[in-house]
Amino acid sequence: PGVLDLPDAVLKYFITPALAERIRLRDGTCRHPGCTVDAHDCEIDHVIAFDHQRPELGGPTAEWNLICLCRKHHREKTFGHCAYRPGPLGELTIITETGHEHRTTPHGPLAQARDRILDHRWRHHLDRLITDDGHLTNPPGAHRPHPA
Repeated sequence: PGVLDLPDAVLKYFITPALAERIRLRDGTCRHPGCTVDAHDCEIDHVIAFDHQRPELGGPTAEWNLICLCRKHHREKTFGHCAYRPGPLGELTIITETGHEHRTTPHGPLAQARDRILDHRWRHHLDRLITDDGHLTNPPGAHRPHPA
């Protein structure tokens, strides 16, 4: 995450074509809950609004702060009354006027690849914790006395 977030670029409104493609590959579709518009047919939006007057105080043009929204949902975000909160791996939480929270996660090919990597690391970690006889050792590698 953030591999294309260049220090100078995060303070500019312009989204490079490479970063735009990365966001589309991460998201897969519009990030509004239940919307299935393909990411390539969506607009890329800053979750925390970019501050044109004082960029250092507004939402940066960084991977964690960018999402795909179809035109309808982009307008709804811009002119509606919900609050939007980004997460470090592209998660998006929408908080309605009544306080309900709707959380979405990206499910494009890049997000799926990240999930597989994390899942592989977790399985590898568990393999280190479980001994040959199927018992859990904690901390990893600790000797477990055998019952008499």
